[in-house]
This record gives sequence, structure tokens and C-alpha cells, in this order.
Amino acid sequence: MKDDVPDVGAGRHLPRWSLRAPYVLCVVLVVANLWILSPELVGPATFPVIELAGLLTTVTAARGSVDRRGARAWWLLAGGFVLLALTGVALVASGFGEHPDSLQDVSTGGFLAGLLLRFGFALVLLSALLMLNTRPVTGSARWRLGLDVLTVVGGGLMALWYLVLGPVLTRRQLDNPLFGISFGVLTLADLVLVLGVSSVLLSGVSPPDRRPVLLLLAASVTFLVADVYFVLGLTDPDVFTRRAANLFQLVPQLFLVLAATEQRRRNLRRRRGQPVSSRSLRPVTWLPYGALLLSSGLMAVAAVRTGLFPWGGLIVGSIVMTAAVSSR
Repeated sequence: MKDDVPDVGAGRHLPRWSLRAPYVLCVVLVVANLWILSPELVGPATFPVIELAGLLTTVTAARGSVDRRGARAWWLLAGGFVLLALTGVALVASGFGEHPDSLQDVSTGGFLAGLLLRFGFALVLLSALLMLNTRPVTGSARWRLGLDVLTVVGGGLMALWYLVLGPVLTRRQLDNPLFGISFGVLTLADLVLVLGVSSVLLSGVSPPDRRPVLLLLAASVTFLVADVYFVLGLTDPDVFTRRAANLFQLVPQLFLVLAATEQRRRNLRRRRGQPVSSRSLRPVTWLPYGALLLSSGLMAVAAVRTGLFPWGGLIVGSIVMTAAVSSR
């Protein structure tokens, strides 16, 4: 039929609007979160919908993939949506509710299970990003890529420590071990996301995978922002609002759904022999230098705030040596 498009992976014809419906769904869910539903209803009303939509779109993208590596990546992301659903169930079952700055009445087992599931999802997203990014990197370029990624991850760790974790730990008396465990697990998850994003940006993206991978990168970055907001909400109740927390958790899942939708679109074009986008994403070669600049700036600010002696001269010397080694 004219209004249908063949989805080879699913083995049947699907309506053409099935490629547009996820975009409409994303708009509806964001509008509902911001203006229609009360904050207490957003979670129960929207998260099951987006997780089911994500599961269906990723499974369809996996079944229609033309290469095994891409199919495995989308099957992983399908499992990731299952992990996200289980994370929500575990946190709700633990009693983690309206006021996240108090964990006294939270079930330890359920809360820890939710955190571990969230960390498992970060590993799944990292694996999928690396599988989908098929631009070949071999020989000495692989070593250079690894060192550049390590530099960016180190800069990300310094930024997380100075801007988020350090201030949080100085404000919060860790009488409840769940706070320390939460900070540790979420920091590891964030570093995994930084690792995935930096690996893709530094190696570049091949033309056929450009748009799905860019949407996965957007999901990774917004998951990172959501984790930072969650950590801040654990210590400062004035920062946390239920509507904002729901939105921070919803947006990255929407990006995942759109990434799977774009992959489906590309699968169909490849099956038909139609051209896919010829634009590639070039490696972002300045990223490790940006990480060095960020870390040097943070050290300089710390030296000024704590007193120029003894840290001022030491930090200036380290900055000069780092700049000299980097420019060789």
C-alpha cells in the first residue's frame, strides 16, 4: 500500500506515520509534564509510556539492522529500557519519595538496587555508543584516542568533584551511609557517560550512523545532567522540585526513542538501496585541550579561594608543564 513502509526487521508493513509518531509522543509528554499533569501524576502517567515506546522502537531498530554489530547495540538499548523501568520500580518500592534529602525511612535494599540498576544502564549506553560508532581506529591512532579519552575523563572527574561532589560532601554530614553510596555510584555512572561521549566525539561518526549517534550523545549528556540534579537534590531540598526531577529523567529517554526511530528510518533506506546521509561527524580534536583548560581553570580558582600560598605557585607550575607537554 502507498501509505505503508516495509519494516523488514519486523517482517510486515507498518504505517508511514509510525516513523513520525515518536516525535509527536515526545512533544505530548513534555507538554504534559510542564503544563497539564500535576507533578505527582507525571511519573505514573508518562514513564511507563515512554519506556514501553522505547522498548518497542529499539527492538524494531534491532530487528531491522543490516549489520550484526548495530543489531547488538540496539538490542542492548532495548535491555536498557528494561533496566530503566526496573530502576523506577526499585526506587518507588524503597520508599524514595517526595523529599529526597531525607533517606532515613528508605529501604536500603530497594534503594541500592535502584542505584545499581541505574549504573548498569550507564554501562549499557556506553556499550551501545561504542558499537554504533564504527569509524575504524587502528594502530597508534588507537593509543592516542585512548590517552585523549583518559584526559577528558580526568577533566570530567575534576569538574564533578569541584562543582558538585565537593560542595555536597562539605554541606552534608554523612551520618547515613546511603548518601555516600549514592554519591559514589552516581559519580561512577557519570564518568561512564563522559567516557562514552568523549570516545565518540574524539573518534568521529561515520555518515550512515550520524543522526542516531548524535541523539544517543544528547541522551548521554542529559542523563549526566539528571544525575547531577539528583545529587544536588539529595542535599538541598530547595533545589529539588518534583516537576523538574521528572523532566530531567524524561528528556534523555525521549532522545533514546528518537535515536531508535532515526535508526529505523536508516534501516529502511538501506534495505531499499536508497542513499543515506553523506555527512559525517569529524573528530573533535580540541576536546582534550578543553579538558586541560577546564582543569587548570578549576585549580586556579581553588588556589585563589584558599590562598595563594602554598598552592598558587604549585598550580601555576603544573599548568605551565601541562601546556608544554601538550604542545610538543
